[in-house]
Parts: sequence; structure tokens; C-alpha cells
Amino acid sequence: MSEIVALDILLHDHRIGRIARLDGDRSIFTFDDDYLHDDHRPTLSLAYKDEYGAIINEPRAYQTRLEPFFSNLLPEGVLRDYLARRAGVKSIREFQLLAQLGDDLPGALRAVPVTGTPLADEQAEDQTLADAAKRVLRFSLAGV
Repeated sequence: MSEIVALDILLHDHRIGRIARLDGDRSIFTFDDDYLHDDHRPTLSLAYKDEYGAIINEPRAYQTRLEPFFSNLLPEGVLRDYLARRAGVKSIREFQLLAQLGDDLPGALRAVPVTGTPLADEQAEDQTLADAAKRVLRFSLAGV
């Protein structure tokens, strides 16, 4: 069995970076080198640009929650709780929630799971994630 160790972040089907899952329920987003060196790259968010238009590339680990840009892509409130229950994850554990909803994010952004070898103490949780992945989860922003 494999676990989700990272999420490739795709914008218009071009890989722009990766969110890696770290020990202690932490995660970190890093830009892909090809994306950083592309002068004609699509803009992920203006929050990642400085006043001169250059990319702000200062990776920082976040505990339980994701970096604010990615956290804000996830649903909130009752819808988040409902989808987390359906996926078999806790609603505050945003990495797992993003992994489940990664093909149904707002805009042209997708989070595609990268798998690896599971750690012994996380196998039970990974089984839950694998079972949840078999169920299709979708949410719609229509009417919000």
C-alpha cells in the first residue's frame, strides 16, 4: 500500500510546485525550478509576487493547516465537515483534505497526489485515505 507523501500543484496542467508532507503533520509548499525560471509562467497568485513582480520564494512549513493560499481553496464550515467525514479525515487536517479534493479545486488549479512507502505508525490512517479515495468527492462553489 502507498501513502500520499506530496501533492504536485498543477496550473493549467503545468506543474508549478509541490506540497510535501513532513513529519509531525506539517507541510511545505515549494515552487518547481522550471516554473521559477520561466519568464512566461502563469500567475498562481499575486500573493506570491513582490512589488516588482518577482516571485516570492520563501518556503515555510505549516502545522496541520496548509499555507494560506491553499487553505483558502478548501471549503469552509458545514461543507468542509461533510466532505471530511465522507473522506474519512479530520476537517482540520488540510493536507489530507486537499489530497481528496485536488481534482475539484476552484479555477485551473489541481493538486495531484504523489505516493510513496507508508510509515509504520501511519498505516491505519493511510488505509482510511485509500478507502476514501475510492469515493468521488466533489464540491461546487455555485450559489456561494
